Amino acid sequence: MAGVKLLRPILVLALGIAGCAAAAPAPVAAPTVVLPPPIPTVSPAPPGTAAVTTVDLPKAAEWTALQVVFAVQVRANGDVFVDGVAVHADAELLALARQAIQRVPDLRAVIQADQAATHGRVIHVLDLLKQGGITKLAFAVSAPH
Repeated sequence: MAGVKLLRPILVLALGIAGCAAAAPAPVAAPTVVLPPPIPTVSPAPPGTAAVTTVDLPKAAEWTALQVVFAVQVRANGDVFVDGVAVHADAELLALARQAIQRVPDLRAVIQADQAATHGRVIHVLDLLKQGGITKLAFAVSAPH
């Protein structure tokens, strides 16, 4: 078989007819075999150009163009910032959380805590957000270098 190339898969169909010698075999209709169309070959794009392929993507039932987030930073020294503005007291953070969740019921808080921030301080901020009605939380992390 050396030197033989298989250019296209071939479907082989074997039919076995069982019966005794005395009985006449029933007529058998020839099976219909449908082969897939040949796969077109794609030549690589010339250097310096990009190959373009169009894709028919499924449509979403609903699209939300913008998701509002409540950005909370906890610095190493314990300072807290909401959307870049310093928060000086727990009552202030609680009030900001309550106001934000009233405006946007589907609000998500994103916590950005310094690595050196104490665990207790971060948990305290999380508790205040929960008391303020914000239950959807995410943590921002740095990408590995």
